Amino acid sequence: MRHQHEPNDEQRRIVSVLASAGLPQVNIAAVLKIAPKTLRLHYRSELDEGSHTATAMVVMRLFQAAVDPDGPLAAAIFWLKTREGWSERGPGDLLGTGPQLSRNPDDYSDEQLRQLAGITDMDDDR
Repeated sequence: MRHQHEPNDEQRRIVSVLASAGLPQVNIAAVLKIAPKTLRLHYRSELDEGSHTATAMVVMRLFQAAVDPDGPLAAAIFWLKTREGWSERGPGDLLGTGPQLSRNPDDYSDEQLRQLAGITDMDDDR
């Protein structure tokens, strides 16, 4: 006769922490010494919550990088492409009639990349 798995609070905490760190379910199951199917059956809410937490942390980091004037310009460009519909054709060129821009960021100066990403220098009175 098989032993029925009964989660305890410590195991639930472990699953939540490991899921929020992005560890795959098969690895989390191995830590608990249970089958992945058993993990999904008994820890569905912890797995979902952990996954959402991990995604939220990455989104926050991407946003911080995108708005940091000294941050990587690739983050700002990625944000504008995915959130604002920008493409290599340029902002607002929905018909594709504008000049084609290079896909290689090395073809541009830092200032040109900032302009493409919509970042302008602002006076800081800190």
